[in-house]
Amino acid sequence: MEKRFLVFILFLLITIIGCSNRTVLDAIDAKTESTVSKCLEIQDIYKKDECLSTVAKEKQDLSVCEIIPDDFNMNYCIISIAVIKQDISICYKISNQSMLEERGETKYLGEPREICFMEVAKVKQDVNICETVEDSYLKDSCIRQIAITKQDHSICNKIQFQSEKDDCFTVIAKSKLDESICLMNSNQNNTDLCIRYIGVTKQDASICNNIQRQILKDVCLHDVGEAKEDILICRMIQTQGTRNSCLLNVSKAKNDISICHEIKTESFK
Repeated sequence: MEKRFLVFILFLLITIIGCSNRTVLDAIDAKTESTVSKCLEIQDIYKKDECLSTVAKEKQDLSVCEIIPDDFNMNYCIISIAVIKQDISICYKISNQSMLEERGETKYLGEPREICFMEVAKVKQDVNICETVEDSYLKDSCIRQIAITKQDHSICNKIQFQSEKDDCFTVIAKSKLDESICLMNSNQNNTDLCIRYIGVTKQDASICNNIQRQILKDVCLHDVGEAKEDILICRMIQTQGTRNSCLLNVSKAKNDISICHEIKTESFK
């Protein structure tokens, strides 16, 4: 009697699983059914999820994502489809639960629906979508990336955290080689470093003169003077050691020993 009962239970489970898969396949386009069926036959759960996710992205079929057993992988699949279709409405298919990395080190990645908003916003280059994200860090990251991609420093002003906002200004300033954008930084040291980068890159000593910290200004003048082999720029340097180094390097580059007479420190001669 007990043996018959176990056989009956086993038969019932097989029937339920079979019906479940049939229901799943009924929701899918007939052209993808055979491929999905092969995915469902895979025993390894991670490989099965990967297979289903690949089919979903290739066919741009959201219904395939929705049959992935693992919530984490299902959410990533839905995000991929939303990005491919550039359709924020697909993000609402995601249950807004914390997305945790399940393999390796566990860490908070953010709410999956908000990650979806952010990824669609970046693809569409639409900062208004970024502003629908509630998580401050994700919102700032989204706005920053769009500002940098568009090379539009005015978008940086929408960033909440000052350090992220400053970094946004710096990246765009360096990319456009525009020292005026460096001045929008709230941190003077960051501003000076930004201006120094542009001054050296453009080999323009006049830009170096906009640096507030004398040490960084002198380093900027040193690098420009050396690159242009211009002793007049070297003479603008106030820090003795940096000035001597500039003069020495220019004298070597020009093979002009007379420049060495301007060096004040004996060890540099």
